[in-house]
Parts: sequence; C-alpha cells; structure tokens
Amino acid sequence: MPVTTAREQAAPVASGAADSPLGARIGPAWPALVIAALVAVAAGAVVRASIGRGHPSVARTAERGRALPRDGLLSLPLAAQGPVSAALGADERSYDFTGLRAVNPAQRLRIGFSRAGVTVASGRARLGLGLAGFGYAGALRRFGPASPRASANRLSYGHGSVREWFANGPLGLEQGFDVASRPSAGNGPLTLALALSGNLHPRLKDDSLLLQGRGVALRYRGLVASDAHGRLLHSWLALRGDRLLLRVDDRGAAYPLRIDPFVQQAELTFGEMESHFGYSVAISGDTLVVGAENFTPPLLHAGQGAAFVFVAPNSNWVAAAQKSELTSTYGESFDHLGSSVAISGSTVVAGAPEHQVGLTKDQGALSVFVEPPSGWEPVQSQNAELSVKGGAETEFLGDSVAMSGSAIVAGAPGYASDQGAAYMFVPEPTGWSGEVHQAARLTASDGGPGDDLGEAGVAISGNTVVAGARGNGRAYVFVMPPTGWAGTPTQTAELAPSESAPYFGFSVAIEGETIVVGAPYREVETHFRQGAAFVFVMPPSGWANGTQTAELTASGGQTEELLGWSVAISGEKVVAGAYRQNGEPGAAYVFAMPPSGWAGSVHQGGELTATEGLATDELGRSVATSGNAIVAGAYRRAIETHLAQGAAYVFTAPFPTVAITVPANGSIYTQGSALASSFSCGAPAGASVTACTGPVANGAPIDTSTPGAHTFTVTATDGDGLTETDSVAYTVVPGPPVAGPPPVGGTETPGTAPLPPRISALSETARAWREGGAPASISSRRGRRPPLGTTFSFHLNEPAAVTLTFTEPASGRRVGRRCLAPTRRNRRKRRCSRTLTAGMLAFSAHAGVDRVRFDGVLAGHGRLGLGSYTLRLTASAAGMRSTPATLNFTIVRG
Repeated sequence: MPVTTAREQAAPVASGAADSPLGARIGPAWPALVIAALVAVAAGAVVRASIGRGHPSVARTAERGRALPRDGLLSLPLAAQGPVSAALGADERSYDFTGLRAVNPAQRLRIGFSRAGVTVASGRARLGLGLAGFGYAGALRRFGPASPRASANRLSYGHGSVREWFANGPLGLEQGFDVASRPSAGNGPLTLALALSGNLHPRLKDDSLLLQGRGVALRYRGLVASDAHGRLLHSWLALRGDRLLLRVDDRGAAYPLRIDPFVQQAELTFGEMESHFGYSVAISGDTLVVGAENFTPPLLHAGQGAAFVFVAPNSNWVAAAQKSELTSTYGESFDHLGSSVAISGSTVVAGAPEHQVGLTKDQGALSVFVEPPSGWEPVQSQNAELSVKGGAETEFLGDSVAMSGSAIVAGAPGYASDQGAAYMFVPEPTGWSGEVHQAARLTASDGGPGDDLGEAGVAISGNTVVAGARGNGRAYVFVMPPTGWAGTPTQTAELAPSESAPYFGFSVAIEGETIVVGAPYREVETHFRQGAAFVFVMPPSGWANGTQTAELTASGGQTEELLGWSVAISGEKVVAGAYRQNGEPGAAYVFAMPPSGWAGSVHQGGELTATEGLATDELGRSVATSGNAIVAGAYRRAIETHLAQGAAYVFTAPFPTVAITVPANGSIYTQGSALASSFSCGAPAGASVTACTGPVANGAPIDTSTPGAHTFTVTATDGDGLTETDSVAYTVVPGPPVAGPPPVGGTETPGTAPLPPRISALSETARAWREGGAPASISSRRGRRPPLGTTFSFHLNEPAAVTLTFTEPASGRRVGRRCLAPTRRNRRKRRCSRTLTAGMLAFSAHAGVDRVRFDGVLAGHGRLGLGSYTLRLTASAAGMRSTPATLNFTIVRG
C-alpha cells in the first residue's frame, strides 16, 4: 500500500501498491500478513521516466541516489517500487541509518525513529506514524513503545507477534508489517491501527487516504491481501480520528496470509500533441514496444505513425531508456503505423491498417523491424513490408497483429464486406527482408458480413492462432496443418460464452493451452457494459467447440467500465484493460489463477491505475505482460500542454523468494560434520512455487567432505516462469586426528576429535492430539500429561542446541527426477509424494532427559494446522550435528 505525493495544487495521485521483500524473506516460517507502504514526502513524487525529445530522464538521477532537480520534482507523478528502492539504498551509504536517523537525498526527506514510531519531514511538513494496535476490530490489543533496531538502510521494531520494518532508498521510505498468526480472540475484520500525527490533514477519498497540507499531498492506496492458498481477501482502509485502520476480512482464510501488490514503476512517453502514444503495447523480457498511431515524424507525413522501443536494464523499468524510433520508408499521411504492435525476440512488427498498397486504398500493411547486432538504432526503418497479394480496399490489414517465433498473424477486419480474416506471414529462409506476401488466409466457416474477425483481436502461441469476431460473438481457433501455414484453412474450434456477452471476441490472448477472450459489453449483475474476460483451457484431446472454463470480472465493478477491451496472459496471471473504469482514467485488472486452476467465477487480485489520471486518459486501451512486468497504454493522456500525447505505464510484481537457514552464511564447519540443509522458497500472491532446487534436497546433508570455501545456492521458480536465486558461503576446516571413541557418558578422551552429539529414546506422550494455545517450552522436570498437545521426550549425551523440524507430506508430479508441486503445466505427469517443511523450533538442551511440551504453536506464533506430521529432531554442539531422530504424530479436530 503505497503513500504517494504531489504538489497540493496538482491533480490527485493514484497508484498501485508496493510489495514487501523483507517480509517475504524471514525464513522458513512465512509471515502471516505483510503490509507494505512506500513513503515519499517531497514536493513531487518519486520518478517519472519522461523519455523523448526535450524530456531528459530523471530516473537515472534517482537511481544514483542524488536529489532530483527542482524542475523535475515539480512535474513528477508517482513512480516507485519498494524492493528496487531498498536494493538501491543498500548500495548507497547515504541511505544508511546513523543511530536512529536517516536522510533520503533523492526525496529530500529527514527521517527519525523513536520508541513511539517514525517521523518523516520535508520542509515544514511532518508526518508521524506509530503502530498503536492489532487484532480483530472488536478486541484490538494495544501496543506500547518498542525499541527500534537499525542495520545499514533497514530498521525494525518488535511488537510481539507483529514485526514492523522500514527500508530507506532513493524511491522513498518503505514501511511493512509481518504478522505471524491469527489473533486468538475477538471478532470483526483483522485490523492494524496506525496512529497519525504531524501537521497534515487526513481524509478518506474513495479507497484511499489523503493527507494534505504544507504544500504536500500524500495518498495511501492499493491494499491487497491473499491467503496461503492464493485466495484473495477483501481489504480496505478506514479512518477513525487520528487512527488509520488497515482491515482485512480473513473469514475462512488459510493462514499465513500475504500481501504482494503491484506498483507503478515508470511512465513512458514520446511525441507531441495527438501522437496517441500507447495506442498499442507489446513486451518481451526487458524490451517494450509502444505504438503511437497518430505520430508525425519530423519533416514527414501527418499521422504516419511510429513505434518506439524501450529497454530496461536488468528489468529495472525505473531506468528504462528509449532505444529506437521505428518508421516505415513506405509511409504516407494517416497510415497510422503503430495501430498494433508485437514483439518476439529481437523482431518487432507494427501494423498500418490504412496504408495504401499501390492504388488500393486502406488495404493495410505491416512493417517488420529486426534489431541489428549492434543494438537498436536511434531511428530505424523496416527490414520487410508485409501485405496481402490481391488485397482489396478497406481490408485494414494490421488492425491487430501478433507474433510467435518467426510466424506473424495479422487481422484484416474489412475482408469480404467486413466478414474479416486473419493472414499468416512467415519469413524467407534468409530472414525478413523486402516485400513479403501472405502464406495463408484464415477465415471462419460460418462467417458472414459484419463479423469483423480480426478487428482488434488476434493472438498466436506456437502453432495455434486465435482470432476474435466481435460481430457474431465468437472466437475461432486455428491449429497449423501438418503441411504448415498455406492456402485458406478454416477454424479447428469455435469458442463461445455460456451466456450472453455482447462483443465477445473483441480482444484475445493465448499462451500454451490457455486462451483468454474479452467481452467488454458484458452485463455483470445489473451493471450495463461492465465487461468481462473468459478463460478457455484446452481439453486433453485438443481444441474443440466449447464454452469457457472461467469468467473473470471485477469485484465492485461499475457500469460502462468495458473490462475486456484488451487482454493479455503470462504464466498464471491474466491482465484485462477497462479503459472507462468507474468514469476515471481507466485501469488494468490482474487476475491470478486459483490453486485449483481456471474454473468458475474469478475476481481480480490487483487493480493498476495511473498517476494524476483524468477520465480522458483511457488507460487500459491496450495491455501486455511478460514475466513480472505489466504494461498498460493510455493513448489520450495529456503530457503537460500536449493533449492526447499519450503514455504507457509499467507495473511490476514481486519475484519468488528464497530463504536459506542451513548452511548459515559465513559459518565455519568441521570436516565430516553431519549438517542437514534447510531452505525454502515462496511465491508472490496469486502464484505458486513450481521448483525449489539446491545442491542437495532440502533436509539432505550439505557438503562438508572437503576443507575450504563452499557455496550453497538455491533457485526458486514460480508459475509465471520467474526465478530468484540466493547463495550463502560457508567454510569447512580440517578436524584434529581421531584417537578413539569417547567413553560412555559423552565425555571426550583428551587428544581425541570431537564427535557429534547423540540423541536416543525419542518418544511422545500422545500420537494424536488437539491443538492448545501455549508456546512450546523445554524442561527436565517430569510433569503430568497435558490436556491438550503432546510432550516429546529424548535423551542427549551432552549439552547441545536442538532443532525440531516439522514436515508434512504433499502430493506432487514427477518431472524428470524431481517431484514438483502440481501445476497446470505438469498436471498430466505421474503422481509422486513430496515433503514440505511446516515449521521449526530451536532450544538449548542439557545432557540427560529433556522434554518439550508442544501444543502446535511454532516460533513467531505460527501454528501447525490439522493433519499428519513428522518430527525430525537434531542436536548440534561444537560445530557438529547429530544423526536425526524422527517420529510421527497427527493433530486432530477438537
């Protein structure tokens, strides 16, 4: 939930939300609730990558940590991402905390911490935030002062079961909370209460909190919560006097809960008045293409149009730079090149639907641009021009376009009295060059005049093409024949909604075996033209006529939002544009695939909006997504005094996370030590971990066979195809020569090498038991059997640190030699059984008999749920670890 800023006189600021990397990396016990805020209290907001003629980028200035120029500050809207800011701040000592104080040179902030909370100041404006309470609304538990602890550019408070943290960086001060477990008493929504102080006036506006005064306007917005199964939870803000209440409805939720919101990273723009920059967008990895269909190149033709290439270094869209302006040497006035764009690898294609081919007006054409070996040129002309051989007037080829590999498909909605068609183009063996004509024309077998097939929607993935025909409310699937794309094939399958959905087929997207179709005029409940998107999953036998698997709609949607005007898909997420969202500037809605797959009715997991937006911006007119990035076009956005110049907004989601507990970074171990590895991986809300791999399996011994430096690396992969890698270093030292075994009782013979501690006689008082509320504790005193929970008992031959690791079985799918979490992609693989770490406890134990009373409560106030578990007990002393002892138990319902 970001806090955004702008001049007091400026238009209101809207934003996405900041994700929370600190809460996601606290170790094997995931936080129950993570709430992040980005605090920026300058006269302007954080970064606006204003790229183009006469608009130098200020993103690089912010990245280097220096103060932004005054002229830039006064004109900047919000652009921030908490994780990027924290990472950049970690590399700049100027953001470090000195004692309990810090400055933020890029934002010109003064930051101070005390036991009561944080104070952020800019000029004469001052904002104080302090955590005052937590719990259910009917039984809030008050928090008193707490002592902060700082390290480099990070600082945290401990409030019992709640940890509050801050990270300072060039994009602002990020604030977050880790909440470990469900409150034990009370009713109503889960609530975090923040005490507000300072000289700014707070008020609620829609779903945001505005704090205004002293020439500064701050805005909280974008609270998004999900549970352990990825189910999205209703969350909102409330204001009670000087208390800001962050509320989540956790009824029926599976703990832990998480919040991983999106945040706008950059606003990109180019051109002058009426350029319509953002009319179309496409993205692949670190490369973004934006169409400006009404752009007039210098000294060329009015409305000829162009496409622009932007590249983000290391996926940092704050520092994105324009690399090329793509224009056609065949261009004429009002060709509207850039009405559609697509990208695959280093090749870009742009549609000019009103281009005149020879004497044939409005036949339309496509321009293909290939990145040179030396990189994109500042101004680059096409490598190839694509057109329809024998095409007719007003076919409007290029009204839509898509690309997969080297194959290009383009819509021509005016073909045959507006029946519409899609044309396939493939390059020569030598690549794209010269004039190229179609390889095949795709039409519907039941098509008729006015169907408009391909007007705004064509998509391709591998050998499968989907084309929407809004006029007859259908989407057609074409699978490439065995002989390749040639001739005039008709559809393989015809997709339709199960209920009335006007303009079904207006937009389409495909990835692998999943197709998304937009229906922007769909009536939802009583909301006329609220709009919807429909998901179709290919049956095991292949594509066939059918209705949707799932319908995607916006919870709280309104009349005339037109959701589904544009759609995109990447991995387990779908993006749908609603450019008239609630009479505001428009929005892009993000939908996450439920754990059980695409089925039934699904509501959005995130709502992405522009900064300082106006109702005429029409954000969401175009959308695209790749990996963790989402781009949305607002082609009518005014830039300064240039009406309808247009803009494109980039939003990013968190990457998966890796936490390595054993080996610990910097540890020294004795050669031959038996040390079991311990690591875990996590995915952002709405995604799932598909792989979590290290040098050995989790729980298997690490390598201590060879003296010297060692590295232990773990890689996490989620359902969106995103990966995150973390490494720790440890050292193995030679042990002294072994003269003989220690005598009975555990005392070592002088001159002999130390041996690992030994565990024996592990037992439990109850194999099946009910949960209680007491934290685990260790004692050598024999007590009565507790009414709830169980008592683990074991014998140690010497004092040692003991670790209790609780694991549970889970189903999986066999992929190669690994047993991975079930996903849509591997659902047909052979079933297998895998083991997940449910939690851990650690104690200092003495020689002899030790007992651990356990009611199911874990460290950090986490809790095991109902089910069957395995306890794995290990003991460590003198850098050596025992052979593990195990037993099984079951937690049953009371």
